Amino acid sequence: MKRILITLLIAGVGVTSSYVASANSQAEGILSLANSAIRNLHSLKFEFSASEHTIANGQNQDQEMQGSMRVMHPNLMLMNVKVGEQKVTIACDGKNVWQAESGQYMKVKAPSNGSSLPVRILPFTAFFEKSLKSASESFYNLPSGGWQYRGSELITGVKCSILTDADPQSGNHLQLDISPNNLLRRSRFYEHQDGKLTLVETDNVTNLQPNFTRNASDFAYKPPSGSIDAESAASTPSSSQNPSYTEHMIKTGKQVPDFSAPLALGGVVKLADSLKNSKAVVLAFFFDT
Repeated sequence: MKRILITLLIAGVGVTSSYVASANSQAEGILSLANSAIRNLHSLKFEFSASEHTIANGQNQDQEMQGSMRVMHPNLMLMNVKVGEQKVTIACDGKNVWQAESGQYMKVKAPSNGSSLPVRILPFTAFFEKSLKSASESFYNLPSGGWQYRGSELITGVKCSILTDADPQSGNHLQLDISPNNLLRRSRFYEHQDGKLTLVETDNVTNLQPNFTRNASDFAYKPPSGSIDAESAASTPSSSQNPSYTEHMIKTGKQVPDFSAPLALGGVVKLADSLKNSKAVVLAFFFDT
């Protein structure tokens, strides 16, 4: 885009600034409508799919997940998600947050605001923050270089407005596709890797049902029959369990000591550094079998 603008200026075309201003103005207008639509939601139900694209040791290592979600202000949610063969449920009934998977469950006290719930999906974040624009920029840690309107595109038969923003420093790039009802349909995030722009994350949203309920009882949750409390299971040693394992477990509500770990692509990550600009840090462990 910068090369195009420079070419137009050298050619003496006087409409460059007005074109850019128009594109910015149209993008801001669409974002304003999207923010207004989000603020008018008291509940939302949708299905989603997400893909994370990474390269390690020269090989693509993509991770995909699919699921469904329902949310309601101020802090109610129910999400069922499948990652590979693993199925996870995260629910908040207003009093407790539940996470259930692999026959076990965990329960912690619910935050008063849904934006603090342990879920990282853009439409979820935008719903509870009541702003698609600020949620997008904070969600992807993207310093805004100015939103641009890029026309429209058919996405699964729906004509969507295409908006883009780019970090002036890194060149990282975010694309939002907004549906006619002014709600997010798809987001794509690109990073500069090895001198080129590479797609690293795609989130798709389908079957949107705005304001589907006003009943908090729709979010009541009980762990599946036969599942066990993960904390109780961990505190009960078995013959095959290392006795020192439970002695070193960090109990819920206790402070986690700082630590560092190597990254797959080189370098080291420290917990303290990750917490500087984040409300929470989620640790995910993957094992190559």
